[in-house]
Amino acid sequence: MKRILARKLATTGWQEPGPNDPFTHTFYEQCFHFGFHHTLGISERQFQDWLEGQAVEVEAPPVLKMPNDVVTVSASLLAALAAKPFVIIAGTTGTGKTHTIRSCVKALCPADTEPGFNHVFVPVEAGWTDGRHLLGYRNPFGRVGESYSTTPLLSLLLRANYPTHAACPFFIILDEMNLSYVEMYFSRFLSLMETSAGGQPEAVLGPSELRLLLRAAPSAIEATYIEHAIRSGGLFLSRNVFIVGTVNVDETTHMFSPKVLDRAFVLEFPTMLPSQKPDEFAIASADAAAGSVSDFWHYLVESCTIAPSKAEDTFLDAVYGKLERFQFGPRVTTEAQRYLAAVKTLATMATCADEFSSAVAVRDRVLMQKILPKLHGNRSQVGKVVNELVVLARDGHYERAWVKLTSMANDLRSPGFTSYFA
Repeated sequence: MKRILARKLATTGWQEPGPNDPFTHTFYEQCFHFGFHHTLGISERQFQDWLEGQAVEVEAPPVLKMPNDVVTVSASLLAALAAKPFVIIAGTTGTGKTHTIRSCVKALCPADTEPGFNHVFVPVEAGWTDGRHLLGYRNPFGRVGESYSTTPLLSLLLRANYPTHAACPFFIILDEMNLSYVEMYFSRFLSLMETSAGGQPEAVLGPSELRLLLRAAPSAIEATYIEHAIRSGGLFLSRNVFIVGTVNVDETTHMFSPKVLDRAFVLEFPTMLPSQKPDEFAIASADAAAGSVSDFWHYLVESCTIAPSKAEDTFLDAVYGKLERFQFGPRVTTEAQRYLAAVKTLATMATCADEFSSAVAVRDRVLMQKILPKLHGNRSQVGKVVNELVVLARDGHYERAWVKLTSMANDLRSPGFTSYFA
C-alpha cells in the first residue's frame, strides 16, 4: 500500500526529498497534506503505524478519572458559578483575577489528562465585532471543499457534551473580555444561557455545521465528539460548562450593558497594601473553600438543581424599594435566591470561612455581586438611590457594600458621575 501511494504521489510531481532538501514534503507529510488519513477516518499517527506494519492503537475519548485530592479553591467564585454559570471578575490589573480562575480550573482538572483538558483560555482582542472568534465560521474554501473553521472553544464544548464527561465541569475563560463590546461577540452566548436555563436549549451549532466541521476533524477523537453531537441534534451549552470573564475598567475598555450584567454575577478583586502582598499567589484565607475534588465537581455540575431560597425575600424587597429606575426583574430575583441557597450548600459541604455561614455577610455579597453593578449615572440620575442604599448598608452592617456605596457617593460630589466599576 505504501508503494502504491508513493507511485500515485509521484504522478503529481512529488519526489522523496534528499538529505539536503528541506523544502520538499516527506512521504508522510505529503500524505497528510492530501488528507489520505481523513479518507480512512483515522489519525495521522494511526495512518503511519498502519503503513509501517505496526500495531494500530484505537483512539477514543479518555475515560475521565475523578481525583481524590483535597484542594483549596475560591469559595466566592464557586458559589457564584453555582448560582449562575457566568461570572465576571473585575478589578485593577494585577489583583489576581486570572490567577484565581486558573488556580481553580487546575485544581478541578481530571486526573491523567492534559492540563487544558477541561478549560480554554481565550484572550479577547480589541475590535471583535462578531462571534466567529469564539464559534468559528463556514469556510467555502477549505482544503476539503466547504468546511467549518473551528476554535479552541468549540473543541471544549465538544468534550463537555460527550456523555462520559458529563460529571466533569468545563470552564471557558475570557481574559480582558471588555476590550471589545461584549454584546457584539458574546450575544449568542447571552441568548443560549437563557434558553438552556429554561429547559429548552438551543444548539450552539446545528447538525449541518457539525457535518462540515467533521470534514476537517484533526483527529479520530475529535471526530468521535463531533459524531456524537450530530446524533444528539447539535452542540449545546451543557450544564457542566461555566464561563468566567476577567475585566479591567479604564479608558481603553468598554462598559457593560444591563443585558450583560443581568446575566452575570460580578466579583470585585480589591487592591491591597504593598506590605500585605504575599510572596506567592494563594487563595486568601477569607475566600478559601477546602474540600474534595469529587464534592466540588458534583456541586458545580448539579448546581442547576439547587432550589432558590426565599428566606431573604424581606431583604430583597427592602433593596428593591430603594432602587427606583434601577429596580431589577424576576431573573435577578431568582438568581439572588439561588445564590443564597448555593452559599448555604457550599458552607455545609466544604470548609469555608465563617462569613459564608453568616446571613449578614451573604446579604452583603448579594448586594455586591448582583445588585450594585448596574448602578451608574450622574447626581440627578442615581444620587438619591446611592444615598438611600448607603443608609441601608450602614444599618444592616453590610461592610463591603457600605464601602463601595460610600465611594460612589463621593464620586457623585466630584466629578458628579459614578459607576460600580469606577
